[in-house]
Amino acid sequence: MNAPFGISICHDKVYITQCSAHSLNVYSTDGGYINSVGTRGENELEFLFPTGVDVSNSFHRIYICDNNNNRVQCFNLNLTFNSYISEVFKPIDIKLTSQDIFIMTQRSSIRIYDYSHILTRVLIDQMDESYHFCLDGRYNILLIEYTNNCVIILSNSGDQLHKFGKTGEGINEFISPAGIVTDTKNRIIVVSQNRDYCIQMF
Repeated sequence: MNAPFGISICHDKVYITQCSAHSLNVYSTDGGYINSVGTRGENELEFLFPTGVDVSNSFHRIYICDNNNNRVQCFNLNLTFNSYISEVFKPIDIKLTSQDIFIMTQRSSIRIYDYSHILTRVLIDQMDESYHFCLDGRYNILLIEYTNNCVIILSNSGDQLHKFGKTGEGINEFISPAGIVTDTKNRIIVVSQNRDYCIQMF
């Protein structure tokens, strides 16, 4: 793969963006290749360095952060074009709920849209450099601050609930944390890319 960045799993399919190949690839959960879409460009079904991806079970759509085109592309599950969320500066990651679309923009904010693609809220503005976030079972936002080597937990109204982590190689310490997820027990899993890809669970 060519610089894989975003991943989402829906039913029996795995969706992965290839940032440098300007494409979205679809695989089965056992690793078999199914299909792909995208070339370098600015038109429908074209990307400039796609990053985050997520799939809506409720609306049967795929949302891809089209980073350098400053938009989010929305596809149908058969990989045909559906629509845009436009004028989104450098979208880097995206998470979907049954009601809302959460979009993280590069070094700027987390913006929330409804499924009519209308902006409803801006939770954070001008945050430190961050590339990934996730939602827990209560739709709280768990945000990695890459340059500060920490994790911030926000309510879905934007209030800071908790913050943990600092620079280092010990427990509760990070060096360039890159990925974050929660499991079904609401445990937090963080991977640090510059520390032998160390994984910590909280």
